[in-house]
Amino acid sequence: MARWIRAQEAAALLGVHPSRISVLLRQGKLTWRPDPLDARVHMVDAEQVQAILNERRELYGDRESEAAGEN
Repeated sequence: MARWIRAQEAAALLGVHPSRISVLLRQGKLTWRPDPLDARVHMVDAEQVQAILNERRELYGDRESEAAGEN
């Protein structure tokens, strides 16, 4: 069973602006569903967010994760 996190939390984990999450949704890289408590809030699959993080670490090493931590 998938674990779902708020899109805003996903943006923070990825170190990107929340609008970038919308781009990832349109590209089909993230699956979403409405928050059961607030349909205006997007929930995204945490495993897919982790996969994007892993892919970035493979490409860029820890440079990107270190830069994201500085913000």
